[in-house]
Parts: sequence; C-alpha cells; structure tokens
Amino acid sequence: MIVINAMEDAIQKAARSRYGTETEVRAEINPKTGEIRLQRLLQVVDTVENVSTDISLDDAQARNPEASIGDFIAEPLPPLDFGRIAAQSAKQVIVQKVREAERDRQYEEFKDRVAKSSTVSSSAPNTATSSSILAAAKASSAATS
Repeated sequence: MIVINAMEDAIQKAARSRYGTETEVRAEINPKTGEIRLQRLLQVVDTVENVSTDISLDDAQARNPEASIGDFIAEPLPPLDFGRIAAQSAKQVIVQKVREAERDRQYEEFKDRVAKSSTVSSSAPNTATSSSILAAAKASSAATS
C-alpha cells in the first residue's frame, strides 16, 4: 500500500506540472487492475474567479443536482503521457516515500528499545561513581582523624 500511495502522489505531482500547479488533482490507482484515474477537484462557488479551481453553482448542479456552495466536484482528466522528466520526477517521489516509510518503520521498531536501555542504564548503579565517592569519604575521614 505504501508503494501505491507513493505512486499516486507521484502521478498527482506530474499532473499538477502539466495542468497547472494551482489545479487540485487527485490520482487513484486500483490496486487490483492497476488502472489510474485522474480527477480535477473544482470547488463550487457563487462567482468563478479561477477556472482551474472553481465551478459555478449552476454548472455544478448540472452535474450533480445536490451540489451546494463549498462542495467539490470531481472532473475526470485524460490519462497522462509521462515524458522523461515527469517519469524521473515520479521515480524520485516514489523512492522518497519508500525511504520515509522505512525510516518510520525503523523508528517504531527501535523506540521502545531505546526507552528500555536508558531506563536500565539510569537505574543501574554506577560502580565507578560509587567507588569514587566511597574512596573520597574514607580519605576525608582519615585526614580529619
């Protein structure tokens, strides 16, 4: 599931670079078939200020009669034809997400061990310090006698 999520993020990033960075793009990959669906999310507003991110209430209700101000309408986008740069960028995103997941897994695995080892070391008596204190006390009492 980590790899599929990373691939979806990579495809979204590539789609944003193609359709515009202000465009809210959602990519979904069907894990069983591998089918990729791209959608642009448009927010339903009274007056359209940006055609890349907004849709009028009338247009939204033509697609979905229950749409209201503040809702989002998903508009299908055509499949992307990845160029060399987009494919390289997608690869980097996937590798980064997999590394982050591995780092998180290692942290979760070892965080309890570190807590246990610091508890053990702080609760165990430090023999070097105890010996030094004892020797200093003996020397002090011998000097005063």
